[in-house]
Amino acid sequence: MRRAVIVLSVTGVLCGSGAAAWADEPLPAPSETAPTPVPTEPTPTPTPTPTEPTPVGLPKRLVFGQSRKGRPIVATRLGEPDAERVLLVLGQMHGDEPYGRYVVDKLRKLTPRKGTAIWTIRTMNPDGAKLRTRRNAKRVDLNRNFPQGWLPGNPGSLYYSGPQPASEPETKAFMTGVEQIRPDAIVSYHQRANLIDRGKVKKTRKWVRRLSRDLNLPVRRISCVTKCAGTMTGWFNGTYKGWAVTVELPSRISSARQRSMARAMVNLVPDLKPTQTRP
Repeated sequence: MRRAVIVLSVTGVLCGSGAAAWADEPLPAPSETAPTPVPTEPTPTPTPTPTEPTPVGLPKRLVFGQSRKGRPIVATRLGEPDAERVLLVLGQMHGDEPYGRYVVDKLRKLTPRKGTAIWTIRTMNPDGAKLRTRRNAKRVDLNRNFPQGWLPGNPGSLYYSGPQPASEPETKAFMTGVEQIRPDAIVSYHQRANLIDRGKVKKTRKWVRRLSRDLNLPVRRISCVTKCAGTMTGWFNGTYKGWAVTVELPSRISSARQRSMARAMVNLVPDLKPTQTRP
């Protein structure tokens, strides 16, 4: 009985020692956790790079066709692309009439008024200009080749109207250019008769008088060697709401007078009546 007590005592001691040892063990270290993220500033949205505004209207230089020999027929714009009032100045149709080109050269150095534009075509007959002949390379008078009132003619004539209306690439190119530009008025320079053509269209009368005053040229009716059929002014006046007038320069004009005529074109445009709807 005594032995049993001893054993139990020892066992109790051992059990007590085990409990003490367990109590002395260090607690496990707390597990490391990810730190709470610090809020960051939002990445700003990049500002779009400014772009050029979409162009309004036509470019400053317009190639709308070629001659029989492949030379370009070019129109150049002065002034605003979205102008309300637009004038087209044709410097040359007949290759042996150069002075209208010189007026256009002077005009291209000037600045049109606000709200206006002037389109200039130095020549619509570059082959004739190169050869210094009235007609184009196929010997057609371009001022008899337009469809309005066209009549057949003698192929051997200096005023031959071509095999059919608008048969010539120069005529077609000019018509295409007019359709794109849609001018309110056209001033077409010719040479040697020294006058403003009176014409037969009522809507041009006011402007004929104005051009006579500004260009210091008399008003007369042009006497055509053949019937005045298939002309550019007849075509435009019969097709569009605007007006077209022929200005016949003298045989020679000084540089000073060329500049004066160019300024007259600039001064004319603000008084035009807008007649066209443009893209």
